[in-house]
Amino acid sequence: MKRSALGLFACSLLLSVAPATASSGNRSSFHFPKPATANLDNGLMIVVEEDHHAPLVAMNLRYEAGSRDDGAGHEGLSLLVQQMMLQRTKHVPEGDYRRTLERIGANHTWEWAGDDAMGVATVVPSNAVETVLWLWSDQMAFFAPTVDDASLTKPRKVVEGQLRARFEAVPYGRAHALSLDALYPEKHPYHTASSGRLAKATASDVTSFVDAHMAPNNAILVVSGDIDISHATRLAKRYFGAISGGPDANRPPPPAVSLAGETQLDVAANVDAPKIEMTWPTPAQYAKGDAELDVFARLLRGAHTSFLSWGVMATKNLAVDVTAWQSSHELGSEFTITVTGAPGRTAQELVVAVDDVLAKLAGAQLDQGRVERAAVEYLLPKVFRFEENDARALNYGMYEQFTGDSGFLEDDLLRYAHPTSASVQETVRRYIDPRRRILTMVNVDPNAPACGVLRGTSFVPATKGAVAP
Repeated sequence: MKRSALGLFACSLLLSVAPATASSGNRSSFHFPKPATANLDNGLMIVVEEDHHAPLVAMNLRYEAGSRDDGAGHEGLSLLVQQMMLQRTKHVPEGDYRRTLERIGANHTWEWAGDDAMGVATVVPSNAVETVLWLWSDQMAFFAPTVDDASLTKPRKVVEGQLRARFEAVPYGRAHALSLDALYPEKHPYHTASSGRLAKATASDVTSFVDAHMAPNNAILVVSGDIDISHATRLAKRYFGAISGGPDANRPPPPAVSLAGETQLDVAANVDAPKIEMTWPTPAQYAKGDAELDVFARLLRGAHTSFLSWGVMATKNLAVDVTAWQSSHELGSEFTITVTGAPGRTAQELVVAVDDVLAKLAGAQLDQGRVERAAVEYLLPKVFRFEENDARALNYGMYEQFTGDSGFLEDDLLRYAHPTSASVQETVRRYIDPRRRILTMVNVDPNAPACGVLRGTSFVPATKGAVAP
């Protein structure tokens, strides 16, 4: 893919958002070459994109498993497994994984463990691809034999430190996790996915997770850069071909997330001002409505249009910060609004102000020009980020997992090319219902921890006959 193609695509979007001619069926005049794919006999999916503009190769190995697979009573297990795989394997002593990558000139090296997937990624000179494949194949094939209870001690401390920094050591840190626990029912895989807890795990727990999920048939290897397709496939087969596939994933469909009313969470925190969080269940990533909610988030809190900032901060001086975003996942998503109040204000004042903004938006036709600007504002950073191989490589793996099409990039971008005020408003009316949501109210309490603690829960059933915005 030529790097200029994405820039031209972005410009074409800016020039094409004309209401008189816009149509959801329009397609860009720029067509990006789709990456090549291949499957090894053991089930490993290989995705390769040739890009010879620089002698670099972006690589990532994505396992289709994440915190949704931890299971009740094993919260944080995927985070622990990831840390242990990076710590050592049978042929790579402790600490040598990162030292080896540094020695071969790797950069943009990172690892992730999210709700739906976990993996490793790096960018290396094109003559160092084999070293990375050797390291990653060694993790896949020869990690489990090194696991014993003593080996859990160091990675457990690392994970506990990460969770503490994210949830416990920051004001309001537990509010979002409490919202998600209330949003997703107990048997839903996401119920404890963002709990911020690390349950007690044994070596047997780690080994069982690895055996079930960290196998070739549950992985996607993406290679993007200065390497030809046939050579990349041969190398993948050399290093991964002899590894046996694992059991087929047998995940039952998750229970539907349907709210019959408003669940109110009373959270106390030792902070200077109250904060509220409103959360709604929304469509899965790439499903109908997902892109429209990304656009709506920019309408509520964007650089050019910010109905929340104007309605809550500028005109009423109630708050010091507002946010809105669509957090998209494979099995379902959530739309979230947060408002951090000014000192002396109350959480209830913030709720009334946000509901007033939502009601006004529901009662008026959204301006088409504002909708288009919000879409472009969301899209442009994404487009320009995609000019980097590592960003495209990461998305190729996600596209393959979520849609079965690693070449979904153009279709992904086109979801935002010609939004209409009618489609955005219809989506908002369907999903952003103030009668059916999780409402988390963080109230000031000097006797509570700064991160927040749940004091009580109440439920208000949706009023029959009420009209949702």
